[in-house]
Amino acid sequence: PSAAANVGLFDDACRVPSFDPDTVAARLARLDRAMAALRALPWRTWDVDRQVDWRWIVAVAEDARLQLADEKLYLHRPASWLEPLANTLIALVTYAPERADIRLRLARGIPGMVAEMRRVVLEPTARDVATARGVSAGILASLRREAPGEDRDAAIAALTDYVDDLEARQGLRDFVTIGRKAYEARLRRALLLPWTGDELIARAQAELAATDSAMAAIK
Repeated sequence: PSAAANVGLFDDACRVPSFDPDTVAARLARLDRAMAALRALPWRTWDVDRQVDWRWIVAVAEDARLQLADEKLYLHRPASWLEPLANTLIALVTYAPERADIRLRLARGIPGMVAEMRRVVLEPTARDVATARGVSAGILASLRREAPGEDRDAAIAALTDYVDDLEARQGLRDFVTIGRKAYEARLRRALLLPWTGDELIARAQAELAATDSAMAAIK
């Protein structure tokens, strides 16, 4: 939805995010069908520009699949819902401020979205709670600028209660990572890099040393 809003497809943007298990399963099935169709194309026979476009589309699809099937950050990260919603609201306010109708329909979906977050996000970390607090503050500020009404007020109440409940939790882990195996897969499949994680770090450290040396020379 946020991508749609950013390119002007405002009516297509009128959906709150969902990571319900049934929704995720349906998205993965659709994604796998699309990826199979992409890979069946005779892309190796195309010119370089068309191949670059094809590789970029496949990388975007691989990124989505990694997020949904392997990394599953949504199981501990409320911002998986909140950040796309915030980005949609930002695009709407920036490019279509007159579309209060879409913002109201989004607000109408927030209580259900929050209920889903309560079901799915079972192990938030302290870092996740801090991120959720910050992103929610922006969403709530946007909602409060809308005309008062039942849908707006219900959305504000649901989101406020959820963040309050998150912050009341005790003994949370500080953070979690996706792990080395998932990171290596992300480098290869989504970022299209030819290096392992160790090789990437070595290249970065070498470039950092060269940059530090150049900056020292400038001083």
